[in-house]
Amino acid sequence: MESLKLVSCIQLSLEEELLVENGILPERLEGHKSGDQQVGPVKDFLQSRKLPWSETFVSVFVLLPEDDTTWLHEAFGYPFELKLDQILPSLVLVCSDDIQNCASNKRTPKCCANLTGMNDRDKIAILIKARRASDNARVEGRMNRRLRLSDVLPLTP
Repeated sequence: MESLKLVSCIQLSLEEELLVENGILPERLEGHKSGDQQVGPVKDFLQSRKLPWSETFVSVFVLLPEDDTTWLHEAFGYPFELKLDQILPSLVLVCSDDIQNCASNKRTPKCCANLTGMNDRDKIAILIKARRASDNARVEGRMNRRLRLSDVLPLTP
């Protein structure tokens, strides 16, 4: 089966960037959650497609192993790679484009899927399908819980 990477991006302070460069995870990753700038349109967008919505969620970018993360760092913050086996059970949806952009621009993504109740193998297949359908590699998955330090792969200085 083809492999993939799951990444969550977090804006860091200069001090936190230095910690990361030295292989140390910032403590505030524990309990981190994402947020929608336009809650109403995003909630409507997801619910109209029968996708789960929650105020508490973490955005997860779906990447292929060869995908570059430089643009993620510049646009969304430091890209922390996540442990696939820890995250897959918590992923509830995927969209082949940035969800907030689709909602605000009233654009229909090529692929959206509710992952609730699926086994990990089926989730991986749909995540890869969504990534392959994406024109810009901004495939967004969501897990409706906060991030745990144990979700993040160890850093190598």
